[in-house]
Amino acid sequence: MKQVLVFGLVVVLAFSVYYDLTEGTLPDRSGTGAADAPELQEETPGAQEQEVPPPLEISYQEVIVQSGHTVYTIVQALHQGQVIEANFERIVTDFELLNPQTDAHAIQTGQTYRFPIYPDQAQLQSQRP
Repeated sequence: MKQVLVFGLVVVLAFSVYYDLTEGTLPDRSGTGAADAPELQEETPGAQEQEVPPPLEISYQEVIVQSGHTVYTIVQALHQGQVIEANFERIVTDFELLNPQTDAHAIQTGQTYRFPIYPDQAQLQSQRP
């Protein structure tokens, strides 16, 4: 009887690990789940989605993402050793402002995205009166 119980527990454990790895048990961060689906607004026929221009106060550079790159590593590479005063959360927020409808944690290899460029702090201090 113990063997049947142990076998059953192993099967349940294996299934739960498989389900967790394939489907996931965390809530959907994109907000597309049925429970939190927003009310749909009527679209006019023929209306095309227009690309939202980036805010003017954020400088950016367009980069094609290579395998293994993250938003943070690309921003670091763009600054070539300069001290970046922005923390990780600000970099992610600015990236998502520059790339509407793009999750900073789900960028795709081969796609072109806008990455924020922050001014060098030494240059800012030298420009102050």
